[in-house]
Amino acid sequence: MAVFVDEQTEAGISGLRALKDAGSPQWCWQTISYLQTIWKSLDLDYTRYIEAWAEAEEHKVWEKVPYVNPFGTKEEMLKQLALVDDKQAQRRMAVQPIAHRVRKRYGSGGDLEKRRGNTIEHLLERILAKSPEIFERYERGEFRSAPAAAQAAGVKWEKRQKTMTLSDNVERVADKLRSHYSPEQLRRIRERLDAEGE
Repeated sequence: MAVFVDEQTEAGISGLRALKDAGSPQWCWQTISYLQTIWKSLDLDYTRYIEAWAEAEEHKVWEKVPYVNPFGTKEEMLKQLALVDDKQAQRRMAVQPIAHRVRKRYGSGGDLEKRRGNTIEHLLERILAKSPEIFERYERGEFRSAPAAAQAAGVKWEKRQKTMTLSDNVERVADKLRSHYSPEQLRRIRERLDAEGE
């Protein structure tokens, strides 16, 4: 591991990445360093991150570094370095706004118990209070959802049931049913209604 850390450090010492031959080992290491830097920033610049990933994939950097014994596959490189793929970057981008709001509100102090609620933001405040490291992992896009992060943090959360208000407008009711249920569920509802009418 120390060998490729030295290679990476040495590659970043001299010259700009843009001035190196794209695909050269030095360019590959600098591209990896660039991706790591963008990922570590508080506000992920998704566009720059994805553009740099596209360049890394185009030149298959994992096949060129380390010099003596390359990573070989993208998956192996991701495993050994502080890098993530575009799916995790997308999750991180999706959670950034809510995570910032939670940090700001939680940072203002106050008793969490007095701000009871069943919202995702309240759940995230409880995660941040109980397990800041799990909250940070949530911010980095490591969890598929806030409830998954809550489970890892040992925070209980009861999912609110969806409610649907019905009206006398049959078309509106049909639209709501279509937006709420799958085609298979709608078929079963039709069968049940037909059976009740007999």
